[in-house]
Amino acid sequence: MKQQQRLIVGIVLTLVLIIFALLNGQSVTVNFFGAMVHWPLIVVIVVSVLIGAIIAWLASKSWGNKAKTPKKIRFGRSKSLGFGLFLSASDSSLR
Repeated sequence: MKQQQRLIVGIVLTLVLIIFALLNGQSVTVNFFGAMVHWPLIVVIVVSVLIGAIIAWLASKSWGNKAKTPKKIRFGRSKSLGFGLFLSASDSSLR
């Protein structure tokens, strides 16, 4: 049942993509670092979406691992030195 739903959704998305491609077939000029090329609009859109997806995937891989690591909270007595600096009460210079 789940595979049939995926197949139907895949077919519908493919049809939408084909219609979108046929409606956006006109040629556009793209200037990229001094190079000037003429490509169909659908190619420019698809390449832009793929580049954005790759950047988002790389960002989620590099930042996603850091967010999953639990932070250790240290409990105990401390004395403030101001400006957010703290020293532990076990520091011998504070006694």
